[in-house]
Amino acid sequence: MDSAPYSFQNYGVWKMENRSIKKWRQRKNQGFTLIELIVVIVIIGILAGIILAAFKGLPDRASNSANLAIARTIFSTAAASEATSPGAHYSVSQLADNGLLESDPGSGFILNYGTDGIQVTYPVKPGITKTYPE
Repeated sequence: MDSAPYSFQNYGVWKMENRSIKKWRQRKNQGFTLIELIVVIVIIGILAGIILAAFKGLPDRASNSANLAIARTIFSTAAASEATSPGAHYSVSQLADNGLLESDPGSGFILNYGTDGIQVTYPVKPGITKTYPE
């Protein structure tokens, strides 16, 4: 008799489970409360702020990395041209005209021949330059 699902002894438990199911169905039909919606909107706003802050300086960093890569290419090309013809000092535009560079990278890239060796000055930001190798 104890194993029957709707016995007299189990009726109270079944009745309580049935009430909680009815409450769940009523709650299901009501939708979200205003507080729940506000909390979700606040969380989305916080996440959006974090993402925007992370991507804020991305274009500048990409531009600096590209300019550094161009400066390394100019440096290695100038070193190779000096190794093949010692004493010849070329400008960046001359390296491009001779076909040693794919194209002229434009203004801002300056090739310096000195006692320390070859150095390339490249733009970082408007008005700010760095040299490679440092």
